Amino acid sequence: MLDENLMELTIQGVILSEQVYLQDPPDATVFNAEPDQALVAERSGRCFGVFRGTTQRIDNWLQNVAPGDEVVCIADNGGNETCCTVREGFFNAYNNSFRDEFEASLRACVASGYCADPNECVVLAGHSLGASVAAIAALFLQDLNPLVLTFGMPFSVDRPCDLIMSKTGRWYRYVNTLTNRTEGNELEYDIMPSAPG
Repeated sequence: MLDENLMELTIQGVILSEQVYLQDPPDATVFNAEPDQALVAERSGRCFGVFRGTTQRIDNWLQNVAPGDEVVCIADNGGNETCCTVREGFFNAYNNSFRDEFEASLRACVASGYCADPNECVVLAGHSLGASVAAIAALFLQDLNPLVLTFGMPFSVDRPCDLIMSKTGRWYRYVNTLTNRTEGNELEYDIMPSAPG
């Protein structure tokens, strides 16, 4: 259910999903291993982890179309593993040279006491490729109970995936549209959320 708090977090997610494209976004810690970039920032009483979408680099575009799959297995506190299949290119965009540093920064933000409730602290977001990376990051960061906000996300996690907590209302997938005023106000849809694969 969309409430005022979720809308405020969504607005912050949109702003940060735009700022992550900058070389030096304001009041954020940036992680870069071209063609990938992410940031961690404190906003609206939450710790945001945000991933950059596709840039004009050919290696970045190749991440979008990498045909292979990776299996992500996460163990619960009892040692039982749950596995999901994810797209290889998006997995590689997360599992890069800054992953450990990014996760440490996000965990440090949670531990800092910035959030009133550590169980309601982490928001993962991104646009396009960055949204797909955020979805994969959420699998690895299950213990932080992240709220996931994706904007124009190409499919990155195959169904079924019990690690995705959609039943608990913690994943919100926004599909971008634009009103075409020259063609009678018809909606034009972002093609990426419907891309095959």
